Amino acid sequence: MDKLRQNLHRLGIEFLKPHQKLNLLSTYIIPYFLHVTSLVTLPITTIRDMDPLIRTHVKGTIHLPASTPNGLVYCCKRDEGLGIPKLETLATSTALKQGIQLLTNTDVTVQALLRITKFEQRLERMAKLIRLQWPITNIRCICAHKRCQKAVELCKHTALSNRVLNLKQY
Repeated sequence: MDKLRQNLHRLGIEFLKPHQKLNLLSTYIIPYFLHVTSLVTLPITTIRDMDPLIRTHVKGTIHLPASTPNGLVYCCKRDEGLGIPKLETLATSTALKQGIQLLTNTDVTVQALLRITKFEQRLERMAKLIRLQWPITNIRCICAHKRCQKAVELCKHTALSNRVLNLKQY
C-alpha cells in the first residue's frame, strides 16, 4: 500500500498532461501492482483497499468531483469511460487462473508444497469471496466473471449518462 501511495504521489507531481498521467497509470503502474499481487497472493482486503487509492488519484488528476460514479473510471474507452483497470477484478482472476494451473502440476514436490501451504484452501476462499463456485474446473468461468464485472461497471456508467441526458432535456 505504501509503495502504491508513493508511486501515485510521484505521478501526481510530474509535469505531464492529465491524459499522459492516466496513460502511465494504466500502462505501467497498475500492471506492476497486478504482477506483484498475483505473485504474492495478497489478502483480498488489501487489494480492495488499493482500488480507492487509484480511483481517488484518477479523479483528482482530471479534476472530477469525488461524487463521480466509479463506472466512468473503470469503463472501457470505447464505452466512453477512462479505461482504468480495476485491480480487484484483475488480481483475483489472474491469481485464480495461475493457481488452478499450479494445482494441475504433477510434480510430487510441488504437490507436497501446495498441501503444506494449504494453497488450494486459499484459492477456494478467494473464489468464494468473488462468488465463484469451487472447485473451478474450467478457466472460462473466471473469464466470464471478469466480463460480468466489466458489464456491471458499464451499467453504472450508462446509468449516469442517461441521468445527464435527462437533465439536459429540461
